[in-house]
Amino acid sequence: MSRRKPDPTSGSWIEAVSAISGRSAEAVSAFLDRHDIREQALIPRPADITIQRVAFGGEKDGETGAVPFEFEWPDLGPGLWLIGSDRNLKGKTSLLGVMRWLLRGSRPDSIPSDVLPWIRHAKLDFLLDGVPHRASVDLRTGYLGHLVEAKSGMPELDRIQAASPEAFADAVSEFMMRSLGLYPILGIRKDGEEAQVIRHRWPALFGAFHIGTDYSALLGNVVEDGLPNRMLNMFAGFPHAPAVASIMHVLAGLKISVEREDRSRDAVSAHARVRVARLREELSTLERTGTRDPAADHLAVIRRVTGEVESEYERLPALQREAAEAADAAISARRQHNSDRLALQHFVEAGAAAAVFRALDPKCCPRCDRTFGADRRMREQQARTCMVCGDETLTTEAEDAAEVRARLERAERLSAQIRKDAQAAEDAARAAVRACQERIEDLDRQLKAARARLAEARTDEARQSRRAVLEAMIAEMEGDIAMAAAQPETDEGAIAKACEAVFKARLKAEQDEVLTDVQDEVRALLRALGIEDLAAVRLTSHPQLKLLKRKVEVNYSDLSVGEKLRCKIALVVALMKVAQTRGVGRHPGILFIDTPGAQELAEGDLQAMAAGLASLCRDLPTLQVFVATKRVAEFEAAVPPEHRLVAPLGGPVW
Repeated sequence: MSRRKPDPTSGSWIEAVSAISGRSAEAVSAFLDRHDIREQALIPRPADITIQRVAFGGEKDGETGAVPFEFEWPDLGPGLWLIGSDRNLKGKTSLLGVMRWLLRGSRPDSIPSDVLPWIRHAKLDFLLDGVPHRASVDLRTGYLGHLVEAKSGMPELDRIQAASPEAFADAVSEFMMRSLGLYPILGIRKDGEEAQVIRHRWPALFGAFHIGTDYSALLGNVVEDGLPNRMLNMFAGFPHAPAVASIMHVLAGLKISVEREDRSRDAVSAHARVRVARLREELSTLERTGTRDPAADHLAVIRRVTGEVESEYERLPALQREAAEAADAAISARRQHNSDRLALQHFVEAGAAAAVFRALDPKCCPRCDRTFGADRRMREQQARTCMVCGDETLTTEAEDAAEVRARLERAERLSAQIRKDAQAAEDAARAAVRACQERIEDLDRQLKAARARLAEARTDEARQSRRAVLEAMIAEMEGDIAMAAAQPETDEGAIAKACEAVFKARLKAEQDEVLTDVQDEVRALLRALGIEDLAAVRLTSHPQLKLLKRKVEVNYSDLSVGEKLRCKIALVVALMKVAQTRGVGRHPGILFIDTPGAQELAEGDLQAMAAGLASLCRDLPTLQVFVATKRVAEFEAAVPPEHRLVAPLGGPVW
């Protein structure tokens, strides 16, 4: 009768993982605590970000020199906002870049390098979950990054003050991640045999709020480390998404550890295989010689010496580490002793110089050459005052100097003794290493000699016995090699794999319901954005998006750039709509779209997309969308005049 396979969605985490891994509940609980993996009891809710005002200023480079400027775009709020000009390179993308800079904490590459030096100060007022905040950078006298909470009727509360771009970026990242309930997405990058952990924080997650001209990823702008999939899970608010992300990181770390152990075992096995090859070579070249000593005696020596060699090899790394540590300690002791000795020498030399100056007997004033009289000399002797400057002579100077010198001499003697002891410890540690190496060399010589004597001890009659012994040794070593290659699964690995099965199964159960709603919203949004021949949409958790157009299923990667743009917009907005409907999610409800008209969109398609975005903003009253384009006419019907910032004909936006 077959045993029923455990259900990963049944029972608590610990019960399900214990049943699948075959490990005890205590071991599973200890594993989860060790890796800080916990069930999410707090259901994430969307915390909106709404920009209210952006202002910046500085000096532009003009034909006649630097021209001061100040720019402000006030009275912003939810809805669709248009930044337009009739030409490129008029400041549209730079304006979006400044807003993104102050929300991200780090400057995006979209601000041209020749424009960035113009901006000397910038401010952004925004609501974070309904609470007013202001982010600013001031480059006029160095660097100052500032973030304050500015509730109406209350004093401003400093949240961040940073004196460098790196510190400001780190602080804003930490603040935004905490305020929006986000968590870092961890990845592991391998460089040859080494690996390092990559922590994708706020700047990477911010890619889900900005759509530029890179459409390689359906969600965000980074494909590495499974970011689109993990951002989808995060912004959809799946309770098991953090657990899946954590266990995948643990599994990646375990894989690296296993690979390192495998490399170590491979090195040992390679050494064993070399020894097996040598034994086989010896087996094939046995000499026909007589012997006076029993072969068993030589075999015993070989086994004993082999064991001693292995024991010495095991001791050697620890001895080498001790020698290195002793050498470091000796260097520190020598440095301290030299420092103490130099301090004493300087003190003695300074005292000698002072004694010389005190022994001087001045005859006249060094300034006016006036000779000192006998009465002044008498005052110096009686009142203990200097003839030249009139200051009192310190009688305790010699006593203080003696105390200082005694203290310096004690310090020098102590550091000298410490140096001596450290040098002795280093010599002893190095001697132990040399002794171990010499012992290994001696044992190797003994082993070679024993094998030589054993070979000489073989007669024609005993040759078969020797062959049997060598074959037994080879079989034993090959057995060890085989055992090293077939290592049993550790408790850590078994529990981690079981956690992966449990968390992913429960995440899938959460995804099945929500992603169906997101998929339906994506389909409706794509139609609203101008894709009319769309029959169906299929969205997977990877995420992968496939469109059924005229009975032909087309992958996202095969769509035109204009269709990819609308797919990215539709997915982000669908996540926000479903989050608002369900009251669960983490997307802050802000979106930047840069140069949509450049993506091969026909006039009618762009007008349809503009109308669709306006409709979305009406359906989602907290949604704020900024669009920068030179095709202003297509957006005029969808964007009210008070929501437009359009440059004059041929002129700049700012």
